[in-house]
Amino acid sequence: MAARSNPPPSAPTTSQSSSYSTTASSSTSSTSNSRAKGGRGGVGGWSNALLMYTQRPEDFPDVVYEATDEFVVIHDKFPKSTLHLLVLPRVVISSFSHLRFEHVELLKNMYQLGEKIVGELKAKYPHLSFKTGFHAVPSMKQLHMHIISTDFVSDALKTKKHWLSFTSAFFIPAIEFVQRLEGMGKIEFDSKEYHELLKGPLLDPLDDQVYKNMPSLK
Repeated sequence: MAARSNPPPSAPTTSQSSSYSTTASSSTSSTSNSRAKGGRGGVGGWSNALLMYTQRPEDFPDVVYEATDEFVVIHDKFPKSTLHLLVLPRVVISSFSHLRFEHVELLKNMYQLGEKIVGELKAKYPHLSFKTGFHAVPSMKQLHMHIISTDFVSDALKTKKHWLSFTSAFFIPAIEFVQRLEGMGKIEFDSKEYHELLKGPLLDPLDDQVYKNMPSLK
């Protein structure tokens, strides 16, 4: 089994590591009406839970890592690794099916912001490595990109599905996601095909071994 240590004492909790930037605060009030008209929509139901952070990030200083005019970056409520953040566009994009050629620039900016944050996190936690990407079949409606450390040490990482959603082809690298949209003008993944990946072997990419269950893996 690959060695997996517990999170280091310096690893951030949500409140410790939040570095909420008010880059967009000066323009929030002036743009709130236009955002509402742009289909920001109401927040209702579990699958829409991410929307509240995009609408009023200033209300969640312990969750928000950074906010700009275009994006809000938050700490995942149920992190699947020592560090796990989500990059959310402020404009409502409820599913991949709404993405078109005109969103390519947004996706490129999203990717670039993710790379910037990875650089910040690597500087602060040099013992960790990171990857950015999207779940092929996301469980939450608002478009979101994961920034996650690859140690996968977390009490919230409990099931085979959790594990495989980040370590199999179910996790689409951010740059590949952007290139798909740029090349085809749309994002499509076969839901049935990708859900089958979550039933695959419990493979640890650190040592290329297959484990029987999560306790033996962790």
